[in-house]
Amino acid sequence: MGSFEIQIESTTNKSLRASFIKVKERIQLYWDRLFADPFVVDVNGEKKMFFIHRTNNIMEQQFRAFAYSYRRIHGNRSIPRNLENIPEALSLVANLKNPNYVRLVFEDESKIAKRFSKIDIQKIRLMADNHYNSKKKKDSQKCKKILRNPELRKQLTDAFAYVAN
Repeated sequence: MGSFEIQIESTTNKSLRASFIKVKERIQLYWDRLFADPFVVDVNGEKKMFFIHRTNNIMEQQFRAFAYSYRRIHGNRSIPRNLENIPEALSLVANLKNPNYVRLVFEDESKIAKRFSKIDIQKIRLMADNHYNSKKKKDSQKCKKILRNPELRKQLTDAFAYVAN
């Protein structure tokens, strides 16, 4: 018997015990879908693993941080236009605040500038032009289409491999 089962058995509060049992049942029901296999990418003959989170908690945290900063800048709570103008790859840039991400991708902070100096500025300008010229409101259908794309896994693996080089 695990520690969670012992805690359930020893709980005298019936309401709390019922909640524990519900949590346990949900975990058991969805156990095979709670954890994802890591992406394994071959980088210079060395295998690197990337773990993808199964929840959107990270994106929610980023959304709250962006919303907070835009409210501070503009002084209002209505920020949809600002959020629509955020480029899709901004969350990758936000990862640079995560020391584990920096260590995994760049080895250490001293190599970040060298890696970024190799980026072709023309490609960045083209990406920015494409983003702002074709900017339309994104709806849930577009997100579903992206997530259901059978090539998404390969695209993510290729992107991780590119960044890790």
